Amino acid sequence: MVMCKGLGDTYGWKVFHTNLTSGKTLVLQTTAAEDTDANRIASANASTFTTSGTYSVNESGSDYVAYCFTPRKGFSAMGSYIGNGSSDGAYVHLGFSPAYILIKRIDTAENWVINDNKQSPYNPTHDFLLADVDSIPTAGGTPIDLVSNGFKLRTTSVYSNASGGTYIYLAFAKHPLVSSNGVPATAR
Repeated sequence: MVMCKGLGDTYGWKVFHTNLTSGKTLVLQTTAAEDTDANRIASANASTFTTSGTYSVNESGSDYVAYCFTPRKGFSAMGSYIGNGSSDGAYVHLGFSPAYILIKRIDTAENWVINDNKQSPYNPTHDFLLADVDSIPTAGGTPIDLVSNGFKLRTTSVYSNASGGTYIYLAFAKHPLVSSNGVPATAR
């Protein structure tokens, strides 16, 4: 997953995720579904990414910042899931207990939702943030259980579990069990 923005320009953060449809992009500041845009991050792997087009991702003489994420066993995970519209929602296996989860529905317009273990330290988590708005949402909208090896949706909310909805996520571990190089942690 890559988030890229020009320093000093007015274009939004372009978002690439390996689970987006080929040739599609997202914009972090909007609720828009994935969309075709010639100016986007075209591809990415564990060490590099490429851009397509110019403005907002590769304009001559402009400076950019890019936040690049790749899955690390026991540390971070990215992926997708299909919502089932039930309060006994989908379970997403991460291989670790998450501290932070960013979720975005990609097949229709919907907010970017952040659930974490600090706002709601007990299951189900109810408090959340919306990454694409300036206001604080009301509590209780997206209950999620943060479990020892992933997360379980406990909501019918369109934010994270609409029936048949396609979602992407980015998650980070509460207690990483490995280093950033994938080396297992030891007791001493």
